[in-house]
Amino acid sequence: MSGWKELLTKQELERAGYIQALAKQDISRNQGARRLKVSLTYLSKLIDKYGIHWPVRYGQGVGINKVPGGVAEYIKLADKGYSKADAARELDVSFNTVCAVAKNNKIKFVDGRTKGGLRSPKISVTSR
Repeated sequence: MSGWKELLTKQELERAGYIQALAKQDISRNQGARRLKVSLTYLSKLIDKYGIHWPVRYGQGVGINKVPGGVAEYIKLADKGYSKADAARELDVSFNTVCAVAKNNKIKFVDGRTKGGLRSPKISVTSR
């Protein structure tokens, strides 16, 4: 049985070395998981298990990078009184992108919903 344990230990070391080599290639964990043909969750568990330094890349910068002025453009529109929906149309990004950028950078947009008024004319029904 000691030969079996040695084999398992050797495989663990080889696996850790291979994952470490991928981490040094400056690719995302998602790309690494694709190369290994495993799920991202499984790769993350192995990274934690072997104590490999492979920083997580967050994708929330994408919406900011789509806009030439970056976060400053979002702040300008918020200061001008734009709602999130108006800002999304103006910057040609999705509403969810504007929401994420606003949340991550603590930007306050105007509430675009109507308050206390009707959104459409009231239809009155007369009784017969």
